[in-house]
Amino acid sequence: MTQNVSASSPRLLLAWGWTLVILVLCWTPSDKLPLDKAVPSFFAFQHLDKLVHFGIFAVFGVVWMRAVTSPGRAAWVLAGGIALAVVSEVGQGLSIIARDPDVFDALADAVGVAAGVWAYLRAARSG
Repeated sequence: MTQNVSASSPRLLLAWGWTLVILVLCWTPSDKLPLDKAVPSFFAFQHLDKLVHFGIFAVFGVVWMRAVTSPGRAAWVLAGGIALAVVSEVGQGLSIIARDPDVFDALADAVGVAAGVWAYLRAARSG
């Protein structure tokens, strides 16, 4: 049974809000980032940024799976998340943003979306 989701649904607003958060995080110009070179050793491990990318896109997968109830939503959420990953990385290459686009960030994003969708579906089956 398919439910209709109102455009003002709290779940849909949260999903759009999280999408906006991702774009703001990815598109904040490099000169505006609070990059402190004296990072505590606990946080100074290699590829921390990939873990962050994975995490924010895993949340994307979960919130969009909760927001959309149409058939085939997993495929749509995966496609939308991968498109967002590509757009966010391409946008980082714009001179106004002056960040370094990275194919491995986009890969971490895509894996994160897939993990979020998988986690949502697994939780929905067991509960």
